[in-house]
Amino acid sequence: TISVNPPEYFGDQDIIIVGMSPSSLNVKLERIVGKQYPVEVLFTGSLPAGYEVINLRVEPNIAILEEKESSISRVSKIVAYVNLDEADNNKELVMRATVLDTNGNPIKQFEGRVPVIVSYNLAKSVPVAALTSGNPMNDFYLKEIKYSMPTARIIGSKSLLDGVKTLNAQPIDIAGKNESFIAPLVFNLPKDITIIQADSERLSAEIIIDKLITKELTLPKSIVTITPGANVDAMDYKLIEGTIPITIKGKPEDVNSIGNSDIRLSIQVSDLEPGEHEVPLIVKAPNTVKVIGEYSVNIVVTAIPDEETSNPAPLGN
Repeated sequence: TISVNPPEYFGDQDIIIVGMSPSSLNVKLERIVGKQYPVEVLFTGSLPAGYEVINLRVEPNIAILEEKESSISRVSKIVAYVNLDEADNNKELVMRATVLDTNGNPIKQFEGRVPVIVSYNLAKSVPVAALTSGNPMNDFYLKEIKYSMPTARIIGSKSLLDGVKTLNAQPIDIAGKNESFIAPLVFNLPKDITIIQADSERLSAEIIIDKLITKELTLPKSIVTITPGANVDAMDYKLIEGTIPITIKGKPEDVNSIGNSDIRLSIQVSDLEPGEHEVPLIVKAPNTVKVIGEYSVNIVVTAIPDEETSNPAPLGN
């Protein structure tokens, strides 16, 4: 409380001051203080799936507020709001940060007092893919391509990123290869699109080269079918061989899945005269494997008397 001295009259009139009000004043003094606050970025809106904001920067990232101590005590934090619905690459936003109280409400007293610049890059995560060129060494095949990273992040404007669905590498040469190896991935990127360096340094592909295998199947002669000629009803056909070995080649998983029931054997006996003959054996296998070699069988053709032609004996009896 501060007392107020009575006023003094210095004029030439007969004026007497008999009192005054108020005779004292209550004065409240408060310190002016300064305090530093980090500037946080709060995002509103959302990005499409696979997109993210990287290289986020705020300048200055520390703001100093100077105000009465009671006002400073209300401050919780300083935030800069960024709307992700408007996000694009190399975005630089000049704005006024918002000072919030402990309840998360803006403090109008500080409105417009914290200028900041927010900048960032827009990135998109896309699958990595690579093709191969050439063929491995004979009896070898490309089993698999394993990527060090299944996806990589690219930077660019949103309009460009929207058009990139897959990150396709240049073809990897596997000509003459007979073992697995690791290859770097090289990309021909559209203009103004780049791969994040941290991802680019880690991108590679492991090319798995495996060996084809062979398998011999022993088939009974009873499964051989004949393609008859005009005079088949007058002939009897018997295979000399009791069993027929057939060799197939392919990928291990394909070869190992093949059994006797998957193989079809047939011969053509058109116009064969009675006697013993060697005829080509037609072998059909699933297209996942390859039949190795050419095959033939020996058959004995016997003429059937006229009275027996109505009931010809089956092949192999």
